Amino acid sequence: MSKLRFTRNLLLKYPRFFSGGVFGTSPLEESTKKFELVTTFYGRGWKGKAVDATYRQKEDSWIVGKVRGRDGYQITGLCAAVSALVLVGGSQKLPRKGGVYTTAPVFTDTELVEMLQRNGLEFEVCDRGDIGYSGKIIAEIFDQIAAKEKRNISWGIAGRSLQKLQQVLDELESKLGKKLDKVPIIIANTNEEASLMKMASKARLVVNCTGPFKIHGEPVLLYNEEASEKGVYVVPACGLDSIPADMGVDFTRRTFKGTLNSVEVYQEVVSDNDGYGTGSVMNSGTWESLVYIMADYSELKKIRTKLFLKRLPDLQPKLSYRRLPHRIPMSKGLAGPYPSGEGTVRTYIGTEGYFFYFFAFLGFWFNAILSKFRFTLNLLLKYPKLFSLGFSGSEPLEENRQMFQIVTTVYGRGWKDKEVDETYGQKEDSWIVAKVTGRDGYEIGGICVAASALVLLDGGQRLPKKGGVYTTAAVFTDTDLVQMLQRHELKFDICGQGTL
Repeated sequence: MSKLRFTRNLLLKYPRFFSGGVFGTSPLEESTKKFELVTTFYGRGWKGKAVDATYRQKEDSWIVGKVRGRDGYQITGLCAAVSALVLVGGSQKLPRKGGVYTTAPVFTDTELVEMLQRNGLEFEVCDRGDIGYSGKIIAEIFDQIAAKEKRNISWGIAGRSLQKLQQVLDELESKLGKKLDKVPIIIANTNEEASLMKMASKARLVVNCTGPFKIHGEPVLLYNEEASEKGVYVVPACGLDSIPADMGVDFTRRTFKGTLNSVEVYQEVVSDNDGYGTGSVMNSGTWESLVYIMADYSELKKIRTKLFLKRLPDLQPKLSYRRLPHRIPMSKGLAGPYPSGEGTVRTYIGTEGYFFYFFAFLGFWFNAILSKFRFTLNLLLKYPKLFSLGFSGSEPLEENRQMFQIVTTVYGRGWKDKEVDETYGQKEDSWIVAKVTGRDGYEIGGICVAASALVLLDGGQRLPKKGGVYTTAAVFTDTDLVQMLQRHELKFDICGQGTL
């Protein structure tokens, strides 16, 4: 009809009739607000490669991105207004010569996208995952602990999606019972260095909740030399698997009052009833980290050999590794070897009896074998609920998590009231057992991260003199971290000590 003058005039004169009521004069704002406009981009290319027209290999990667906004007229007005501000801003990287341009060549190297994001237009990469489950818990606990410690600290959250970050703050508002409208939101993407630099420049301390460390950890270690030069502390792994063990050993060493020769660490999950209930208790992100540990288990010894060519002197007698099931000291639980890259502290995982031990043992090695092959590794990552027999899934309910206590037992042996070195040839004469206890692994992890952050921000703490990449034991040994953890529902107890 648009090709003929008469019918074209009809189309223009009666838009409501010919559009089925979609178009009309001056639509009401409440009508336009009902609709969200989504622009989807599907891209294919070569990951990690800079190629040109002569490259003939097939594309190896894909990505999906979305731009979202509500009310088409408002989106148009926003785009026009922000574009105008970019054009009149003298600091933007515009083309050197004037001319007639499309939007792409004139705005590509400017901050147009960032300005649109700050004003309500959502840009997101959809195949990279959502705001982390652990990150939400850590933000909630950090705010609570900072308030109890009477620390006047401003904090913000960062991530790829403004909309999802705002949803996180909305959830936290209802849980904390207070307004968080002044908490800053920073757009940052681990794949865009400029956004990370901008985020880091706005903070004294960054708590990085991205994972697994297998994928995102290497860049952290690359900054050791630069961190050392600038007095920056980088402390990977401040959560459930590190802080209770390292600080438990430090607590045991301080209490022992002598020379502690050997330490065995047991981590035990204790349920409130005879079973493990129903529903998942482990987030899929935690499962993914566990899968990568199983996949790389055999490589850890090789890496340690390359890293530590010069061995430290051994105190005698040397700690023997218990490869068979055995009772946890001062506990009803049963323990077996736990896959860990650390050779100087023997780590075991605890269960509540022989049935659960062999169930966990067979499940671990079955999944460990599957993790060695790319096809079955992808199946493990894709179907966490199936291969974990329901223990892992999407966000576990808080009531399921609260059913469990996590108990870390530290069993140490040494020489009481003696300062000895590697030349001392006498047998150990004393033992000590300490326990670190808390409820809900995610809550414990959040407490550990939050307390670690507050200690690092405290100028009065005895931190290492030089910056660099540190383990938790190296950076927190002479600080008040244990005392702070004790004030916030993580118990450190000496359960027994005696002579051998």
